[in-house]
Amino acid sequence: MATSKRHRTDLTLGQKLEIVSVMERERPSQAELTKRFKSKIAKSKDAILKEAEKNKFATRKQKRASKDDDVDAALYTWFVDAKARDAPAILEEKANHFASVLEKDFKATNGWLCRWKTRHGIKI
Repeated sequence: MATSKRHRTDLTLGQKLEIVSVMERERPSQAELTKRFKSKIAKSKDAILKEAEKNKFATRKQKRASKDDDVDAALYTWFVDAKARDAPAILEEKANHFASVLEKDFKATNGWLCRWKTRHGIKI
């Protein structure tokens, strides 16, 4: 008995949102959706909509998470405020400061900072 390999289909957030809108507009069955888009999205509709609210990158296929979301969020909030005031960006130092204030076992490195900039679409 021959088994067929199942191929993984990675969709961008924008493609997932398109499927959700088709689901809401046309109300197709799960089988029709799977056949048409080669993906089982119906089960995760709420998670997709929630991710779309906070994510500004519709072309990204993978969700990039930080090691410590609290430090990440605090640094981004500070960065937006500092940029509005034309303050110099001392990101690594501020990330380490927020980690100590939040009592987190965290050390900002050059690699972490590079990925943080990519996650937030920052080019300095």
